[in-house]
Amino acid sequence: LYIDQNGAAPAIEVDGGGIKFTNATASSDVNTLDDYEEGTWTPVFTALTTPPTGVTYATQTGVYTKVGNLVTVFFNVTLSAKGTGGVGEIRITGLPFTSSASGANPRGSIDLGSVTLTSGKTAVTGAVINSNTYVGIVEYGTGAALSNPTWANAVNTSSFVGTLSYTV
Repeated sequence: LYIDQNGAAPAIEVDGGGIKFTNATASSDVNTLDDYEEGTWTPVFTALTTPPTGVTYATQTGVYTKVGNLVTVFFNVTLSAKGTGGVGEIRITGLPFTSSASGANPRGSIDLGSVTLTSGKTAVTGAVINSNTYVGIVEYGTGAALSNPTWANAVNTSSFVGTLSYTV
């Protein structure tokens, strides 16, 4: 099918349906839109060095949209109990796709719930780490250096709600 736009009306119009991508292999032409997907994923609130045990969730939901090599995720993670034994930096794991191995770590907006912040820090954001499936949490504030909160900073009702976009 070849469509040639020769007027002011839309070149492609779908009545009562949509465009479905059924190709099993991606095009080698970077200008070809050949990949679109929507789905759900399960975000896990954990610690980097030693994951905690006995963690329970009040809310644990995630959805994503993938268009080409760009993935946008939404997540809502709220603990009802933080468990015991967690050591290391806070992470949200379980992203639906492994991030790209190159380029800058994309930043995204994360709405911080009730996590105890390091003194002097006034804001929290996240970074999708290259070649991984997790979000690293970063806190910062005016005149203060960036730092990564640890599991010791979490409380039983810690909550993260956010939207991030990253490349694969």
